[in-house]
Amino acid sequence: MNGAAFIVISVLTLAGALAAATLRNLMHAAFCLVVALLGLASFFFLLGAEFVGLALVFIYIGAVAVLIVFTILLTRRDSKEHYGIICGFNLGGSKNSIAVRRPAAHSGTHG
Repeated sequence: MNGAAFIVISVLTLAGALAAATLRNLMHAAFCLVVALLGLASFFFLLGAEFVGLALVFIYIGAVAVLIVFTILLTRRDSKEHYGIICGFNLGGSKNSIAVRRPAAHSGTHG
């Protein structure tokens, strides 16, 4: 039973870690990090180190992963709410480039 449990836990842990490193959506990556950390904690439970497994669950999953999720939720900006950007086009930068490229109507020096 331990061999089968080890294989299932290792596949789950590796899949969660690989997904956390490669997913583009930050929320999905954070949840996959939680899955990977749960797999790591389950290794400790399988080895009989319940204190270390519970410490991993409480500290990393209960605090760090939740902090990552809250940070993502609080700092994410929706493209509609971001001022000056329409469909990925920055209006402030285009206004500055037009102002710089436009020739001056009257220059101060006379030749």
